[in-house]
Order: sequence, then structure tokens, then C-alpha cells
Amino acid sequence: MDTYIRSLSDELYALNKQARPYSAFTVQHANTFTQIHDEPEIAFQEHKAQAHISDFLEKQGHTVQRGAYNLPTSLESIYGSKGRCVNFNAEYDALPGLGHACGHKLIATASIAAYLALKHALNKLASIGHLTLSKTKILGNSEGNEYFAHLSLMIHPFVEDQFRLSGTIGSAGQSSIAIIDLIAEFRDTSAHGSGNPWDRIIALDALVASYNNISMLRQRIKPDERIHGCILQVPKITIAIPEYTKVKFSIRSPMMNSLKKLSQRVRKCLEAGGLATGCEVEITEDLAYADLWVNDPLCSLFKGHMKSFGISLSQGGQSESIV
Repeated sequence: MDTYIRSLSDELYALNKQARPYSAFTVQHANTFTQIHDEPEIAFQEHKAQAHISDFLEKQGHTVQRGAYNLPTSLESIYGSKGRCVNFNAEYDALPGLGHACGHKLIATASIAAYLALKHALNKLASIGHLTLSKTKILGNSEGNEYFAHLSLMIHPFVEDQFRLSGTIGSAGQSSIAIIDLIAEFRDTSAHGSGNPWDRIIALDALVASYNNISMLRQRIKPDERIHGCILQVPKITIAIPEYTKVKFSIRSPMMNSLKKLSQRVRKCLEAGGLATGCEVEITEDLAYADLWVNDPLCSLFKGHMKSFGISLSQGGQSESIV
């Protein structure tokens, strides 16, 4: 298996272009593909990344369905149909304005390598297997598509300092708390700032009031809860009194029942901003992600296998930072 993956290392590196010096990857053929890292694409717009990965897999003789599950930039490759289905989740979307700051090009490369390696091993051993390689989850933007698998695997980059004190380089399994997004839009009428602003209701004031309400709410939430916010649309010049502003908040709590309660409190803060200024408020609620639980037996097996290669991992733990 190792020999087979090493034979593809140049092309995997070219897809990723983010290998460390001690990696098995080389740079001899790094210009074979246009790298995912160098051309970051945000969710639902990863046309080049999808094309590069699909072309690579097809070059290796694998069938790829582009646009799987009614998502134009997704893909899926399937091997076998008998036995329990093991899926490798290959994310490759980037963050708006930040590129691959979350390392999703590494997730894609790792999942591709694992899928190819396991398929190669099953062929060599003439074993029954059912594998899929899919790009499904969308980072920080929207819910992914649904499909059936008995087990779905991915490896996500972390900050090394997080594990240094424990003498490990990562974690075998990571739980994640529940999350939901609220988007608030404030509307009224526009005006000139030097004209008659007293005759207008200012949508920017409603947004600022709502933001301040939520900032005050943060001191009253529990230590394991989070509220993140960003302003999506505001005026670009000082002289204009805007008729429209838009803000988004991500609310996180350990479990779905507590998430529902916290999201209602955030909703009231947004509504209060509109009430205080007399501005019309429209709140849109995205579908929620439930809290993710760790499969301890599988994580323990993974930890043991990595230890046999001299790699130390911790196990379990919770993260509110990975979405």
C-alpha cells in the first residue's frame, strides 16, 4: 500500500502543494496540475478544484461522477458494492477572503490518498469492499448533502500548539458542538446624510443596536457556548443613510436543546434592534448542525494503528472551532 501511494506522490503533491520537508511527496512534477492551494474557491464555486481532482482520479482509472447529489461542484467515486460502506470525505472549499486558511486542500489530498490506498489493498487481497470518495460538506456556508455510509472518515488540520503539551501531534476523533446560523436583514428608506436624516429610520442603527445587544448577551451565556457574528452588508460611504443592512450570527451550544434556547435569545436581540429604531427586521434561520459524537472504538483503533508507526495521538476531546 505504501509503495503504491508513493508512486502517486508527485501528483498528490501537485494537487495539494502544501507538503512539509519530511513528507514523502516530491516536487519534480509539481507543475503537472494547477494546485488547489493556489486557486482557492469558496463553497459552491470550486469548479477548478473539482476538475483537477476528477481529472487526477480518472487518469488513475477511476470512475468519477461530477456534480454528485445535485451539487454542481461535488464529486463521487465508488468502488465495490458489497459489505459495509466506508466513505472518505474530501473537502476542498476555501474561506471567503482567507483562502485555504482551514487547510481543506489537505483534507482533500489525505482522503484521496486513503481512498486509493484502501482500494489498492482490497484489489491485492481480492477482498470484498465498498468504498466511496465524496466531496460533501461545505465550510461555514451551508449544510452538505446527505448520503448513506456506515462510516465516513476525514482528517482535519489543527494548530500544533494545541497538542504539544500532551506530547502528541493530533487527536484520534474530535467531537463538535451544535451550530445554527441566523441572518438578519434591516430595511427602511434611504436618505442623504446632510439633508433630512431626522425624517428617516436608519437601517445601520438597527444593525448596530442588535450587534450591541448580542455583545451584552455574551457575558450571560455558558462557558461552552459561542456566538460569532459578521456584518454582511453596510453602506460604503459616510454621507448615505442606508435603507438596507445585513448581519449574520453563528450560534453554538453543546446540544440541540440548549442550542434552540440560545438561538431564541439571539433572535430577540436582533428583533430588539429593529424595535428600538423602528426598522423592519427579517430573520432567516439556516438548518442546524447537531452536535457530533465521537465513535470511541474506531478512534481507539486508529490511535493504535498510528502508534504502530511511531505517531502519538490523543483521543476524544471537543472542538467548537471546526465546522
